Amino acid sequence: MAAGGRVSVDDRSVCVPRRAPGLPPDVGAVIAQAHETAGGAPNSGALPSPANRIRVLHFIANSQPLEYFRLLVRFTDWSRFDVYVGSLDRSGRLQEGLHELGVRTLALGAVRRTQYLAATLRLAWWLRHNQIDVVQVHLLEASLVGLTAARLAGVPLTIFTGHHSHEVPLHKRRLLLEVDRLAARPLCDHVIAPSMEMKETFTRVYGCSRDKVEVIYHGLDLERLNPVIADGSRFRAEYGLEGRLVLGAISRYFWVKNLEALVRAFAMIASEVPNAMLVIVGGGGDPTGLASLVRSLDLSDRVLLLPPRTDIADVLAAFDLFVHPALAESFGLAVLEAMALARPVVTTPVGIAREVVEDRVSGLVARGKDPESLRRAIAEMLAARERWPEIGTEARRRALAFTPEKWVWTHEQRYTDWLEASSRRNRRLPHLRP
Repeated sequence: MAAGGRVSVDDRSVCVPRRAPGLPPDVGAVIAQAHETAGGAPNSGALPSPANRIRVLHFIANSQPLEYFRLLVRFTDWSRFDVYVGSLDRSGRLQEGLHELGVRTLALGAVRRTQYLAATLRLAWWLRHNQIDVVQVHLLEASLVGLTAARLAGVPLTIFTGHHSHEVPLHKRRLLLEVDRLAARPLCDHVIAPSMEMKETFTRVYGCSRDKVEVIYHGLDLERLNPVIADGSRFRAEYGLEGRLVLGAISRYFWVKNLEALVRAFAMIASEVPNAMLVIVGGGGDPTGLASLVRSLDLSDRVLLLPPRTDIADVLAAFDLFVHPALAESFGLAVLEAMALARPVVTTPVGIAREVVEDRVSGLVARGKDPESLRRAIAEMLAARERWPEIGTEARRRALAFTPEKWVWTHEQRYTDWLEASSRRNRRLPHLRP
């Protein structure tokens, strides 16, 4: 056996990782990646689960690491559920990270759209072979492949998750909207929206019935987002921010995130607050266009455009005021993370913002998404600096309601309820399997 517990069996990579804490002995004992050779069916390599467990596959487009799944598997009730995580593309860091936690994964290896039909058929075979009870899909292309495969396999419960649908209408491309609508309406049984605003989008824009759309708020890693533990001083020292008033944002460099409007808003107030700095920490994307705007506004010494970082809690702790300028969000995780670290926030009215941010109590919601609206909101918060500790305390109190335990438990409860309802429509529950 090679180092790391990896062996070669008929050219299939089989990994035997450490079992995640709290998993029963028969879960996580044997983990395998999908077989990615052309025309081959995915190889789960997994030991059969006890018949009374509900088997859930989360299916996503790419294999990048996601905090979403790490939290999900950490708080899953493994005595009642078996959770698999699969991706449409090749195996990557997502599978590697989950293997370390003892989670079964698969990767279909479809990197081009011409491969999606074959991937759909392979996934349908895998779903039937593993007797999956619930397929929950994430992101557009994985939703089409995953939901179609689930229909072909006769999976009892299919769920579409609206992580990405907030930005689909903004593209103003009819075909894109219709494809996403296909996934949210006829292809799935239920839709999960991360916020009330997202539910309204699904009902008003997509035409989903209100009783089909369930709001389940994301959970936060509150152990990591702890203002007592997080230390912003190292980040400040790294970039020479000691003694400066730091306005910060954490966001992908992507037009939907509306960072250009934030830079323009900062340009309007920079001369009035000479010790202020704007720091934007990217979560991917290309900052070239934004950097050009910064130079054209003569703000190169006042605005930092940084690459992605892993020490997000420390970065947020280094900010004096967190600003979120997005044009749309399904949830707005960055806003809640800043609030969990007791940061006063200014946000556009997107995602969950209006549900948790109360003006001058736990932050401030800008009236619009344009530079002038952002400028006014930032200026109003700057004028209330003496109340920032009080506002930050209330912001954290509200963020503490978004526990990962509650988030995962709510999913599990809905799986059970929806499967029981499906059973009443002549479908079998997992524990009724022979």
